[in-house]
Amino acid sequence: MDILLKNTIEVDFLNMPITVPTPEAYVLHKMIINNERGIKKDKDKEAIIFLYPHLDKNSINKLRSDLSKKENKSIEQFMNENIIDNSK
Repeated sequence: MDILLKNTIEVDFLNMPITVPTPEAYVLHKMIINNERGIKKDKDKEAIIFLYPHLDKNSINKLRSDLSKKENKSIEQFMNENIIDNSK
């Protein structure tokens, strides 16, 4: 998905630079695909709920502005079903 490829950071792992998605992009991606995850759905949901309060909400809103209506609808649905408040 584009959100993961376009929003990356470089981290050091064993003295080697590794490019990974930003935490905000990772969480939004997981929200978008959550209904497609089958048995991994609950594990992903727990990770999202744990990480979300620690993320930069301005970054989340910026990323969301670049997503399609369908992707934003999936995010809204996930947030509503799991009582996640985007305003905090």
